[in-house]
Amino acid sequence: MGDPYYPTVDVAFIVQKILDSKKVIPESKFEMGRTTTFVMANDKPMHKRHVTVRHFDGQINFEQATGKAILFGFMGDLLEWYEENRDWKEGGYINK
Repeated sequence: MGDPYYPTVDVAFIVQKILDSKKVIPESKFEMGRTTTFVMANDKPMHKRHVTVRHFDGQINFEQATGKAILFGFMGDLLEWYEENRDWKEGGYINK
């Protein structure tokens, strides 16, 4: 588990953003327990195209969410989500 200071992200948000990126094969989505997997749509070897998202109680830790946002190109949307849903901006919690 990540540092408890950092906010977590809803797994539904991350999964939807991954699908919206068009970088994965939508039909490849597979869920088993607390794990969701995808296969990226490119010509690299299979072991390099496999994407795994692990969650705990429907939440993904900060480090994993940031990594997926960088890989799939939705970092701006993730930062907006943090601000709107977790009152977290630019490395710290904010008062609204």
